[in-house]
Amino acid sequence: MGILSKPLSRGAALFGVVAVGVAITGSFPEKQGLPTQMSQFVHLLSTAFVVGIGDWTTFVFGIVAFKNLPRQTFGQLQAKLFPRYFQVCLCMLQPTITC
Repeated sequence: MGILSKPLSRGAALFGVVAVGVAITGSFPEKQGLPTQMSQFVHLLSTAFVVGIGDWTTFVFGIVAFKNLPRQTFGQLQAKLFPRYFQVCLCMLQPTITC
């Protein structure tokens, strides 16, 4: 089992992501957040990543895997893939919301 399979590790990872977001937005007190251009770039990049991974997983990977794998194998693959997918989306949504 991976380190993020334990509830305490997941909570610590979530806390770390939130703490980094708070540290980034509070590190420029004169403007109360990131400079405008950098903030816009981070926001655009993280939003594009979340939309891209969602589209890829839903419309390309999911359909191809469903059509080409046996039912049991597809279920095992989804059981391993989706927790990672949601962790990545959570980590990339945090800068989208913060910036």
